[in-house]
Amino acid sequence: MIRPCRSGRKTAFKRSDGHVMGRLAMRRRVLNMLAGLVLAMGAPGGAALAAGQIIEAAAGKQIMITLKGNPSTGYGWHLRLGKGADKLLRIDGCGWQRKGAVRPGLVGAPGIYRCRITPLASGRARIEFRYLRPWEHDKPPLRVKVFEIRIR
Repeated sequence: MIRPCRSGRKTAFKRSDGHVMGRLAMRRRVLNMLAGLVLAMGAPGGAALAAGQIIEAAAGKQIMITLKGNPSTGYGWHLRLGKGADKLLRIDGCGWQRKGAVRPGLVGAPGIYRCRITPLASGRARIEFRYLRPWEHDKPPLRVKVFEIRIR
């Protein structure tokens, strides 16, 4: 258990074992716990499925889907078209772009995956992006994003 206490002019936190932590140490501890929770929520066992994301589009007008990731970890977004989507959509190009002003050659830098798609005819198409390492065939995707494109 952690309790607030006064230590000189600073506010400190006293653990049950008597150890006193300053505000900065306490903030770090809380942030580490929150980061752990966030990582656990996106773990492969419970892959976050962004189901029901609907994109309204006009035939002939290009749309762009943007997804965050980190290609330096080996993970990448892989596109899967739903049944009949190849007749309704044209994939104009997909690729990674560095996020922000990152120094060239910086290892571990996050990026943004952009996919340009042109709807060809009216209807509904389902597309799915899977965030995975292509050589790990026995593991489920780390993340899955599903979009329904309604073309008018």
